[in-house]
Amino acid sequence: MASPSVPRQPAATHRENQKAQTRALILETARNLFEEAGFEKATMRAIAARAQMGYGTIFKHFTNKRDLLAACLHDAIDATLADAFESLPAEAGLRQQFIHLARALIHHYGRRPQLSRTLIEGMIHVDGTWKTALDGQVNRFLVTLEDLVQTAKNRGEIRDDVESALLALSLFSTYLIILAMSLRAARFDPEQTIHTLDQLVDLHLTGATTH
Repeated sequence: MASPSVPRQPAATHRENQKAQTRALILETARNLFEEAGFEKATMRAIAARAQMGYGTIFKHFTNKRDLLAACLHDAIDATLADAFESLPAEAGLRQQFIHLARALIHHYGRRPQLSRTLIEGMIHVDGTWKTALDGQVNRFLVTLEDLVQTAKNRGEIRDDVESALLALSLFSTYLIILAMSLRAARFDPEQTIHTLDQLVDLHLTGATTH
């Protein structure tokens, strides 16, 4: 009895899968070299050689090394945030929800702190399409955070006169400052970073005045 034939994958889908696999290999190889050598010394030729692919192949996916650096950060943060939002405790208070999101990001950076330093420092000089992509990522996070603030207002946790967008921006700015300070330390400690951030968020939400 003849065995059933396996359906062939459409040519277009096969090419798309190959392209995605090549892109993923480029990104992971770049992350390793950025971590080992820093941005300036990790050349595109070195990345191609490490990935065992033609030099020109990289440029089919990324215009230049700065774009490649941006993609290394953008793609990883997209995946981290997707998981964090999926597991967000819906019934928790605003403080706990924000720390939940921040914890996911901080632990992501903490897994490879030297790479994280290189990626974040390099973001200052990113422009063009990838700047737009990174700005969009930040804006989406802020909009989601603003929605969480508004929900907290609706349940009476936050005062009605507090502007949701402004509080969301304040919380996000605090996170960025604490992350930057922690990454500048000789040893990046994710749990201490989260603890410090949690204390500052508490001050944000409860206030420091006596009346």
